Amino acid sequence: MIPLWAISAIGAGAVAGLAGYGLASRLGDAKLARAEAGWAQERTNAAEATTRASETARATEAAWAASAARIQTEGETRHAQLSVDADRARRAAGSLRDALDIATRALRRGTAEAPATAAECAAAYDAAGVRAELFRRADERAGILALVADSAHAAGLGCERADALDR
Repeated sequence: MIPLWAISAIGAGAVAGLAGYGLASRLGDAKLARAEAGWAQERTNAAEATTRASETARATEAAWAASAARIQTEGETRHAQLSVDADRARRAAGSLRDALDIATRALRRGTAEAPATAAECAAAYDAAGVRAELFRRADERAGILALVADSAHAAGLGCERADALDR
């Protein structure tokens, strides 16, 4: 038979073991709860940092978009001013051409009115006519080239300013 003291010792050990397990289980649960609370705090901190970074990126993007819109508006204004200037130059060139036409017609009338010097005037008229036509064509080409160059310059300035936004 098993002595009573052995049964008592086994029973006491079992009770103590169960109590120890319960204590250890409660200590493990407390550690687990602290770890979970720490992880929850880390997730909260990461979410807040992500929100701040997103807001900063949105603000930066909005500033870039506003700058790009301003640059585009300035470029359109510059282009409109160039068009106005080109029209003004065309009108000035047109009035100069009109004055030249008046002078060449007067030269031609002078040739018709003085038949004795018709040969001399005809030669002068031919030279003046050729020069007038040459200058008219050169002025037309210069106006076209100036408009192209001004437009390219304005577009290049806009591109440079927009490219500077990326840096």
